[in-house]
Amino acid sequence: MLEKNRYALKEWAVVVNALLTGKQVMLLRKGGIFEKRGEFEVEHREFFLFPTLYHEKENELVPSARAEVSTAEKNYPIGAELRLPGYCVVEDHRWVDNLDKLQGLEGLHPLTPTAVEYRFNYGKQRGLHVLTLRTFRLAEPFVLPMERCYDGCVSWVDLARDLSTSGASPVLTDSAFAERVATVRGRLGA
Repeated sequence: MLEKNRYALKEWAVVVNALLTGKQVMLLRKGGIFEKRGEFEVEHREFFLFPTLYHEKENELVPSARAEVSTAEKNYPIGAELRLPGYCVVEDHRWVDNLDKLQGLEGLHPLTPTAVEYRFNYGKQRGLHVLTLRTFRLAEPFVLPMERCYDGCVSWVDLARDLSTSGASPVLTDSAFAERVATVRGRLGA
């Protein structure tokens, strides 16, 4: 893990909570409207988690995740401050262009099958990025001023300064994480 980093990935607050509690070890990504080159790319192999309520749609979440939305909204209110509670390292990244394989990941992420299919078909190319992440909880969340340049429908944010990862601890033990990674890979047929 890098000692310092200045990049953050925007993700729905409810998903950030799932990552930080170990309920989830993967993300399905397509990208924001204003992404560089028009599509999501894994520009950074390590990043801070930037919880957002932007485009968070309860109807795209399975019922158990919908129940978590109000907690996520309380933890990460929209306002003058940004709270960065965690850090991730990309352990595996794949482009998956087979909808059946993506639907086979049900239960490992909070999206409904309909939401997965919509994201799969969205944009120029059918498919989704599957990122398997090792998530770390920061000793204390970073609280930063919300900058105007952090706004917009983009995935990656270049923070105003480097932040330390010192004191970050994994949310899952090595063995629990390895088991989850094996499950993801197994369902993808790898």
